[in-house]
Amino acid sequence: MPIRRTLILAILGVVVTIYAVALFLSYRESTQTLSRLFDGQLAQSAHVVEGLIREHVSGEALERLRERLTRPREDVEDKDSAIDNLGILGKGTSEHLDKAMAFQVWTPDGDPLLDSPAALNAPLKETPAYDWIRDQHWRWRTYTLHDSRTGYWIRTAQRGDLRQELATKLALGNTMPLLIALPCLMLVLPGVIWLGFRPLARLERQIQGMAPTQVEPLDESVAPKEVRSLVRALNKLLIRLSEALDRERQFTANAAHELRTPLTALRLNIESQLKQDPERRQALLASVDRMVNLVQQMLLLSRLDPERSIDATPCNLNPLVAEVLAELAPVAMKKDVELMLEESATTAPVVKGNPVLLATLVRNLVGNAIQYSPPGSTVEVFLHVADAGPTLLIRDYGPGIPPLERQRVMQRFVRLDHRLGQGSGLGLAIVSRIAELHGAEIALDSTDDRQQGLSVTVRFTLTATD
Repeated sequence: MPIRRTLILAILGVVVTIYAVALFLSYRESTQTLSRLFDGQLAQSAHVVEGLIREHVSGEALERLRERLTRPREDVEDKDSAIDNLGILGKGTSEHLDKAMAFQVWTPDGDPLLDSPAALNAPLKETPAYDWIRDQHWRWRTYTLHDSRTGYWIRTAQRGDLRQELATKLALGNTMPLLIALPCLMLVLPGVIWLGFRPLARLERQIQGMAPTQVEPLDESVAPKEVRSLVRALNKLLIRLSEALDRERQFTANAAHELRTPLTALRLNIESQLKQDPERRQALLASVDRMVNLVQQMLLLSRLDPERSIDATPCNLNPLVAEVLAELAPVAMKKDVELMLEESATTAPVVKGNPVLLATLVRNLVGNAIQYSPPGSTVEVFLHVADAGPTLLIRDYGPGIPPLERQRVMQRFVRLDHRLGQGSGLGLAIVSRIAELHGAEIALDSTDDRQQGLSVTVRFTLTATD
């Protein structure tokens, strides 16, 4: 998996985990704090009622207090409506506040004295403390207070569902910024990481734009501090590689000169010394010619290997192929093989490429076809232009290549039958490399349904043509 994707997934995983824990802790702390606040309100309400009871201990005063506490109050309703308008409790919540909150007062003897409209039917527990009780199908949070001076018992209560609803709304209000920030962070984080990897992308472009024949050190100034030591080590490797390539090119140039000269001298000596033994002379000359051909093929392949592009010019394949066939005509006549060319008559098969390399491609393919064709047979060459681009087809009626071996013969030094022909096993490898440099595709197939002979098709794509 790419480092960038791994880093994004790892950071997002850590952030989401931390956010989830933070949200949980924030929500729990908010609800617990609000629960303690509600409990404090219960206790405060109980002490307020306790103070009122102490001041109105006489019977007449208690009646006036009961009337005052049970009478609807317009000022309270107005405040509740204002709370509704603020949206704190939710629409219509304040309409149920009177039913959701309650208080009760008992005499020292345990007789009910005062209660609110939403009074509980649950009996008094003469134990001053907080408690949870169930009454009227609701769960209530209660606080019971005993006034030691007057002996009265006071109980205040809040409905549990309302407490939970308010606590949840306020807790979600506290955690909402975190919930909004998380998606924003998940959207921004990949972009930030992408910006952080831009210096590495610049280094990558430097390496991709580097030609095999011209290896240069990377620019350390664009490398981040964390990978600068890696870039220095890579530059040392590139310098050594450049020196090795220079030595290889020098060796190739020297080998081309040093090998051709002795082989030419050897051929001349064989011709002059073995005039009296024509059969032996012909065998030795064939061996020398095979060595010369092998050297030339190896030198050509060594020059093609490091190339990534070619000096391309528009080339008409009709005259190019005709010239190659004229060059190979003596070889074909010597083996009693007829060469046939069918050119494109409607549209000129123009290919954007190197004419020398294209001629080498045609020469190797037609030369192979002549070499493996039986005497009296024909090597057919077709040129036509299809919608996808020019196509070159070379067909012979030799032994052919089995379907399972057609991919392998494109490799270097692969010959299926050493008894046939005098090739070096590099011809099709060179053809494949030249086709690759020209953006062409090569296909090997049988000549007919009897699996006899070989058809080689070279398709040039539109990107390689004018």
